[in-house]
Amino acid sequence: MSDVHGGAVGLYENHEALTLFMFAGPDCTRCIKEFETVLNPTTSNTAHHEEASALQTKFRTNVLAFVEAVEQLGKTFNNGKDLVALHTQEVMEEEVVTSLK
Repeated sequence: MSDVHGGAVGLYENHEALTLFMFAGPDCTRCIKEFETVLNPTTSNTAHHEEASALQTKFRTNVLAFVEAVEQLGKTFNNGKDLVALHTQEVMEEEVVTSLK
């Protein structure tokens, strides 16, 4: 090998090192860019992913749909001590109710 260090200059003389560089190079570059993005406070987004307005809108829509479904089922939760599955209207066994309590 030559005395030159850095880059791919010395890799051309070593077939195995060149092959490894060709396969690992793009992933190493991607990892370095991701690391630099995290370290750079001007470009990194420190907001939590659940703070996005689209996710909050979707969550609100899902909650309202659930509330509407429960209201349409009527007095499902007022059937005495029975635990009823919302989607099938099946009454759970007493052992299930006991374990949940």
